[in-house]
Amino acid sequence: MTTVADLMTRDVVTLSEEDGLSRAMKIFSELPIRHLPVTSDGTLVGMVSHRDALAWSGSAIDPSRFADQRIAKEAHDTFVAEVMITDVVTVPPSATVVEAARTLLEGGFGALPVVGADGKLLGIVSESDLLRQLISDELTGDQPVHAPPVSRPYEKE
Repeated sequence: MTTVADLMTRDVVTLSEEDGLSRAMKIFSELPIRHLPVTSDGTLVGMVSHRDALAWSGSAIDPSRFADQRIAKEAHDTFVAEVMITDVVTVPPSATVVEAARTLLEGGFGALPVVGADGKLLGIVSESDLLRQLISDELTGDQPVHAPPVSRPYEKE
C-alpha cells in the first residue's frame, strides 16, 4: 500500500515565525506553492496558506490591493507568527494515501505537513500529490508518482 512517505515533497520551502509576511507573498507569487509550513529548528510550529495571505491583505476581495504600497509595507512589517495557523493538522509518513485523502477532504485542507514522532517536518503532501497518485494507480497500477521538484529553491533575502 502506498504511504504518504512515497508521495510527499521532501524539499519543502518553509518560513520562520520572524519572517515578514511579504516573504510568504513573494514565494507564493514566484513558485507553484500554496502552503508554507512555519518551522523553528526544523520543528513544525504553524502554517501559512496563500488563502491566509490573501485574506490578510484584503486581496481576496479586491485584487488591486495586493500591489498597493501601503499593503506591501504592512506585509513587510507583519510577522508570519501573526498570520500563521498554529493548530495544524499533520500526518505521519506511515499514513496511507487513503488516510491522507480522507483527512484533507474532511478538514477542507489543501495540504498536510508530514511530521515525525519528534515533531520535525519531514515533508508535505498536497491535493495535487494525491490526484497524481490516483491517476497513476488508474494508469499503471499502484506505482507512486513523485511530484516534479521545484526547480528554483527559494533563499532568504
